[in-house]
Amino acid sequence: MQDSEDRTSFETMGSIMAELKADAKTLSGDLLDGIGTYEQLATTNLALGILVGIIAVVLYASAVLPQGLVSTYLIVVLLIVAIVAVLQGYASYRRYSLLRRKYSSLESIWSEIGE
Repeated sequence: MQDSEDRTSFETMGSIMAELKADAKTLSGDLLDGIGTYEQLATTNLALGILVGIIAVVLYASAVLPQGLVSTYLIVVLLIVAIVAVLQGYASYRRYSLLRRKYSSLESIWSEIGE
């Protein structure tokens, strides 16, 4: 019973590997594009977080808003959004760095064959 399950598993893996081999160039390009998307996400989140943080500080310092409970909550919410965006950007950049190091050999091969 175990032998037939192992044989089926090997056949399934063999067909998956054959499909990957046939489409390897496109697949590797898509993988590298996906890694680059993490860098774009990180940059966008960091820029958004910094911008929202600056807006919150300017609103607080310039006293444009009337001093009251609503304006205090608005500034606190803006600061929380800024912190979350910066932390998400940092996490995305760490993920990008990890994936870039992990697939650096694939990237060098891809740059040689190009498209």
